[in-house]
Amino acid sequence: MNGEEQKIIIFRLLGDKTRFQIIKLLLEHDLCVGALAHRLKISKPAVSQHLRALREAGLVKGEKRGYWTHYKVERELLQKAASFLQEMSAKQQKIYQTQKRGEKHFENHRGGKLNQKI
Repeated sequence: MNGEEQKIIIFRLLGDKTRFQIIKLLLEHDLCVGALAHRLKISKPAVSQHLRALREAGLVKGEKRGYWTHYKVERELLQKAASFLQEMSAKQQKIYQTQKRGEKHFENHRGGKLNQKI
């Protein structure tokens, strides 16, 4: 899987309300399936299915602590995804500003302000 495919998978997974809430909770504390189910008010099997998808994408990691497995967010991967969005947004902003400047330049030379001065 290439980097772009991984980003698409990550954003698709985070587009799900429950998975987004799981990530938010795990950013605050490492939690087990039971604790997540209790806080989200959903079944343990449902939490497990969401965690499996998040694990397969590399967004969360499980760590065995005695009988329970506690999950935590792979912050580096989440930060890379966030950085990608910021970079993409900045590029689009530059393109937009360049286009706006180009439109103003064109208007000025086409019969706008410059031609009115003559």
